[in-house]
Amino acid sequence: DCTSSKTLHESIQNIKDEYNGITMEAILCMASTPMQSALYCSTSESLPDETYHHYALNFPLYCHFTSPIRRYPDLITHRQLAAAITNQPQYIKPDIIESISTHCNDTKRDAD
Repeated sequence: DCTSSKTLHESIQNIKDEYNGITMEAILCMASTPMQSALYCSTSESLPDETYHHYALNFPLYCHFTSPIRRYPDLITHRQLAAAITNQPQYIKPDIIESISTHCNDTKRDAD
């Protein structure tokens, strides 16, 4: 049952005693390989909440970023979060954020 990460985990736990070694490794590989790669996106009230759900962690809202010196999307995220936390206006308009997100996703996909 892969309706959630919890039910997938429970399903795998139910069969782990029946299978071991290379068979169990193959099952785990087959279960995790099809998971969708992360994509950069901009927030929008027009998008459904499921857009921001993290399947593996089962968090309804999720934002990931690292040090802003590593990647441009992280720099943008830090700046937007800093503005939100300090109650300042967002300095980049949503349509520009969407354009940056699309460009970064395309660049990441092409690099893979």
